[in-house]
Amino acid sequence: MIRRDYLERMIQQLGDALARAVGLAKAGKHDEATREIDTLYDRHIGMPRRMLERLELVSVRSMVGNEKLAALVLLLETEAELRRTKGDTAGAEACERRALALREG
Repeated sequence: MIRRDYLERMIQQLGDALARAVGLAKAGKHDEATREIDTLYDRHIGMPRRMLERLELVSVRSMVGNEKLAALVLLLETEAELRRTKGDTAGAEACERRALALREG
């Protein structure tokens, strides 16, 4: 029960922060949105985005664990959306591919 409460609280906090990041991006504050996303990788996933980008998917899954995997997928999908608003189509597609691969397992 405590674990479930923790996960629900973590997902709620992540959702709120992602909504803030999307709002910043839509307001044209791309640098602030990027900083917010980077902070979320550290805070909710436990490692920097750049580190996650360099790791093989098998390693990411084992390091992140099942509990945080859904949060990571959501974070990657949101990052893709933010990159698209900046005009970074290649970066957005890379995030989307990684999210899809992690989701499919």
